[in-house]
Amino acid sequence: MKNPVRNASSMKLDNMLQIIDRVRRAPVSRADLARATGLTRAAITIIVDRLIREGILSEQAPTPDKPGSKPIRLDLAGGGLYFMGIDISRVRCSVCILDTKGTPVTQTGFPLDRDSDFARVLPQIKDSMRQAIGTLNCPEKLMGIGVSVPGPVDTAAGVTLNPPNFRMLQGQPVLDQLREVWNGAIWIENNAVARTLYEKNLGVARRFANFMVMIVDTGIGSGLVLDGKLYRGTGFAGEAGHTSIDIHGEVCVCGNRGCLELYAAIPALLRRHCADRPDIRSWADLAGLAAAGDEKCLAVIHQEAAYLAHSLVNTANLLDLEAVILTGSITCHPELLLDSLRRQVQESRITGAIHSLEILSSQAKAEDGAACAAMIALEKFLAGETGWNR
Repeated sequence: MKNPVRNASSMKLDNMLQIIDRVRRAPVSRADLARATGLTRAAITIIVDRLIREGILSEQAPTPDKPGSKPIRLDLAGGGLYFMGIDISRVRCSVCILDTKGTPVTQTGFPLDRDSDFARVLPQIKDSMRQAIGTLNCPEKLMGIGVSVPGPVDTAAGVTLNPPNFRMLQGQPVLDQLREVWNGAIWIENNAVARTLYEKNLGVARRFANFMVMIVDTGIGSGLVLDGKLYRGTGFAGEAGHTSIDIHGEVCVCGNRGCLELYAAIPALLRRHCADRPDIRSWADLAGLAAAGDEKCLAVIHQEAAYLAHSLVNTANLLDLEAVILTGSITCHPELLLDSLRRQVQESRITGAIHSLEILSSQAKAEDGAACAAMIALEKFLAGETGWNR
């Protein structure tokens, strides 16, 4: 027989988290919450009043210049709860703490050499964590920590596997090491998942329930949200970079032939199409010259759009997505790529005559990696997995 006390406690927590999540999306009144959640007005009042007392919610002041009685809207209070993000990339380690609104409370970090020994870097990461936690007046309000790293990663064991071109993180028990600083809730995900959760919660994908985020940079990674939830498959879903766009193409390190990453990752694209142009060493160089009228550079951008379109059409036809969000260094001067990509995808997609597929450029910056990682902890909190119990 199930424990009724535990069930009542779980229901209470679920209701509180549901209210926090609803208010987080947009300020709402108590009546709005009752309609959205199905809870009684009395239950809403009890929960909301408690969340206000604990500094998690606040009441917005009524607008003085508008006549008539208006319902008081609820919003998130700035300092109610906190979430830490740690992003370990090939060039930098960044640490930040965000409040429930996604506003940074503190940020720190340091450059990395991808060939460094993890044992030498680990003390710096731990010091950055302690420094960030030390800025909080109430460290007990830190709900959890999210860690993002280049994939693949064993999220259950908290161990990085074999990220390409990143020897420092191969086979490292990252979470066990970081728990020496923080023994609370902590999770690890690949950076594509972290970016996807950032777009879902704070970015341009907030209005979509079915979308893909694709990172196009030194490699290609992706994450999927279906019906409003991160899609994992058996744990490693979203490897768009290793879907084939040429069955007779080169053999990839993954064993497949013609993987998208072999053609559309920025270094691969430049090797194939710009080897005779020493003035082009990055996507920023390529896009800048194309925007200035360089015809060859413009042709290379159209070719990149063709590579990406092959993959996106297959994914969109399979899953009937609402949107694709591009992120990574490819978002520098995005308009030329997006125009070509949208046209090619729309012409080839089976549902193109029924509804459009929005292809957008992320507004996230390269330095937002730690904020993306913090979204891992926020998602776990909203799912009731942080141990928070009121």
